[in-house]
Amino acid sequence: MKQTVSLNHKQIACVSYDPDDGSLTIIYHRGERRRHPFADTAAFQTLLEDSNKVDILCQLLSRRFG
Repeated sequence: MKQTVSLNHKQIACVSYDPDDGSLTIIYHRGERRRHPFADTAAFQTLLEDSNKVDILCQLLSRRFG
């Protein structure tokens, strides 16, 4: 089942994680969606629980794709 978390960000509306295929989808306010292979449920759980979700998202993406 997909999990979605809203972000308090002027460009990113929310982030959705699908544990079935391990994908992370970033959904922008302007309607664009970017899907990334991710496959880390524990890292997404950190994003869900942290108060600074945008910084955690940046850290996760830079670690995964940097």
